[in-house]
Amino acid sequence: MRIFANCKEAIKETERDLFEMGITVHPQTMQDKIVKDNPKYKTLELSPYGFQIVEGGQKDKQEFIGYLFESAASRIISWADAEFSERILKYQRPNIPNGALNPGKAWELRADIWSEYIHNEHFAYSYAERFGEQLARAVHELQVRPESRQVIMQMYNYGLDQRHWGATARVPCSLNYQFLIRENRLSMIYTMRSNDFLTFFSTDNYMAMLMQEFVAKEVEVELGRYTFFTGSLHAYHKDMEKRGIF
Repeated sequence: MRIFANCKEAIKETERDLFEMGITVHPQTMQDKIVKDNPKYKTLELSPYGFQIVEGGQKDKQEFIGYLFESAASRIISWADAEFSERILKYQRPNIPNGALNPGKAWELRADIWSEYIHNEHFAYSYAERFGEQLARAVHELQVRPESRQVIMQMYNYGLDQRHWGATARVPCSLNYQFLIRENRLSMIYTMRSNDFLTFFSTDNYMAMLMQEFVAKEVEVELGRYTFFTGSLHAYHKDMEKRGIF
């Protein structure tokens, strides 16, 4: 696993790795769409892929978004901040009804991406729903058993999500978050099944680091290392064309 000093180094090297060593894979599905006959959905893919950023290297996490989105960075950061706020809403307001967590309001700040995934006024799932009460339980466990290896928040629900394989509905790309306190520092391991480099890599990592910072503050420890791992890091040809990769 590669170890980076900061976020800018991580994203630049990840991009280089993907475009130099990725192999061509044409998936049959993307989210809830059948794309097997659409050449724009061919991908370059690295499988698996992961890296770690050392203590303190997360401070420049906005570089993740600025590097790829440039002039649109402020808009994308506004969406990511709003989305993260919705994800922790159940922690801050335990009595909020679950119905308020899907679709929420943050998606409207990036409606160009998210509007097509709303069906019958809801998403197939929202991360705010999946976090639910898990965040409160994770914080409590870290407070009472800081040496624990068991503190994991699970986003993928096998009972629900396996039914939606084959694009019958969207399933989460994020699998889980694991927290470890060692030497009074909170490290976090963020694991994904799939990550779209040119559309979501930046914001996925940015929001994961917001989560690490939030939990560290709640349990009153310093930030430790941040580790990212995905089974599939990929970029679609349609997006590479826009970025001038070819």
